[in-house]
Amino acid sequence: MSKDKRAKLNKMTEEEIIEHICNVFSYDPDTGDITTKCSKHRTTEVGTVFNSEIKDGYIKVYTLGKGWYAHRVAWLLHYGKWPKKTLDHINGVTNDNRIINLRDCSVADNNKNRKPYKGKAFKGAYRSYSGWAVTIVSGGRLTYWGVICLPRGST
Repeated sequence: MSKDKRAKLNKMTEEEIIEHICNVFSYDPDTGDITTKCSKHRTTEVGTVFNSEIKDGYIKVYTLGKGWYAHRVAWLLHYGKWPKKTLDHINGVTNDNRIINLRDCSVADNNKNRKPYKGKAFKGAYRSYSGWAVTIVSGGRLTYWGVICLPRGST
């Protein structure tokens, strides 16, 4: 971001930023599409749908010299205010920004909806020397449930 754009953004109040975003973008809650209402750039036409994913699967929209996560902008355009907490994609599809797929929740609730890490079959289970160990984290407390022993030669 250039120094001029950063300085302009830093001088704006939150209400001015919200007003600007609401004037530049429109949102369809049924499809999750965010489109431009107006354009100051030759490369972006009015009505352009933002659907370019960044490396982590999320969609970003750009204005005021900054990239904004589309799901957060969608929430803003639908409800008229930023989410208070973390936004969760209920179905786990990070580019599905339909309003029925978004919920404002705590980080802990959002993490409960995560998919298992690559190479793991289940959340809370990991390989140990004698089988699969099981742990659960809830309310900030880790509970160890034990190890499921597997016969030799089985996976």
